[in-house]
Amino acid sequence: MFTKRMLILALVFAYTGIEQAFWTGIYPTCISFTQKLGTNTNALLALNSVAAGLGQVAAGLTFGILGTRTRRIGRDAIVFMGAVLHLLTFAMIYMNIPDNAPLQKTTDCGGILSPSVAIALVCGGLLGFGDACWNTQIYSFLCDRYSDRSSEAFAIFKFYQSLLSCAVFFYSSLLKLSWHLLILLVTSLTAAVCFFLIERFASPVRVEETPDAEAPLNLKRIDYRPKISSSVPDVTVTTDEARKHKDSK
Repeated sequence: MFTKRMLILALVFAYTGIEQAFWTGIYPTCISFTQKLGTNTNALLALNSVAAGLGQVAAGLTFGILGTRTRRIGRDAIVFMGAVLHLLTFAMIYMNIPDNAPLQKTTDCGGILSPSVAIALVCGGLLGFGDACWNTQIYSFLCDRYSDRSSEAFAIFKFYQSLLSCAVFFYSSLLKLSWHLLILLVTSLTAAVCFFLIERFASPVRVEETPDAEAPLNLKRIDYRPKISSSVPDVTVTTDEARKHKDSK
């Protein structure tokens, strides 16, 4: 399973871990520490979780209603849509949330705008929607291309995703928001390109079946008895000829 293709997919898996850690941990912290969003910013955390959940539900319903049409659209197109939504969301977060919000409570303004509750919640919903775009298509890809080794493929996927999520939480208290967004920007573009290449040019992986030593042998019975040739002429004797032969004796 540790092939060149899987190493390319590892970049895709890694991005899902990074963005998952961001929208589940770092972004809620930014909302909580941004004092200009209101006097009780902790109450906004629940609303942000609801918005992110609604975004994922909306994505699930969209792909569920489309059904087989998603195959016609293409997994790479849906992943591209998720990447574009995430990039737009990162830009909105940069404009709306102060740069030092991941580290401490702040009364500063965002990169361009004054912090807005509405924009913050919309960003939470878009993060959830984009996350669903990525994950649903990765699940579909692994089930399709690794149908004979799906358990191993999903294990590697969760390994890279969890590893990068853990790494993000380790350095999250050291970096400002702009650095987090820059990492997300680079990894999102890289993951989108890698997924496009794998989806377009990779062929399905199939397990080569080897004969089982314990399987019973399929023996064919061979009949060695001699067969009578059908070329022997059929001799028929009439009644008159039999009488003449008897009288001659």
